[in-house]
Amino acid sequence: MEEKFTGHDADRLIKSTARISSEEARAFKEAWQSRPAFEAPTEAVGAELPAPVYTSWEDYLARTTERERLQWCRVKAKTASRERLMSGRPERRTTALEVWQVAEAALGRCTYCGSLALERRPSGHDGRPMRWAMVGRRIGSLDHRLGLLDGGTNDLGNLAWACLWCNVWETERRPGATNHGGLQP
Repeated sequence: MEEKFTGHDADRLIKSTARISSEEARAFKEAWQSRPAFEAPTEAVGAELPAPVYTSWEDYLARTTERERLQWCRVKAKTASRERLMSGRPERRTTALEVWQVAEAALGRCTYCGSLALERRPSGHDGRPMRWAMVGRRIGSLDHRLGLLDGGTNDLGNLAWACLWCNVWETERRPGATNHGGLQP
């Protein structure tokens, strides 16, 4: 009988695991990657796709202030620079200005699928994150081309702008994709 590994189990593992060596981390990663592939969640059947928040890079610039954009970039930089269970804290911290440079160079479009990725992850009225599968290709995120666990760094040359869908599901990187809310301006 095959054991099921639940999200609760993962939370318990993360809380109970002390910092592990890089050798142990690589062994865990290899074991994790060799397990049966997990299917990416599909869009809700019959659910109506919400309208995009922004329709182009120019629309995004016109409807946001520099302060709002830099605040959003600070959050992305903090995420990129945080300590991780498997790879620890990156040697070099990413700054909000560097995140902005990456997003601006890409004109807000995902490096992998080309979708306009400038939205934030949807939140409920109480501020808690909501499901994002339907609009995953519209949510902007900072990606490490070579992951930190694999020896990648926070240097500008290793950073790319990506939609959250492509960042999370590497096997779903398809140029010109319009599923999961993909917007190809």
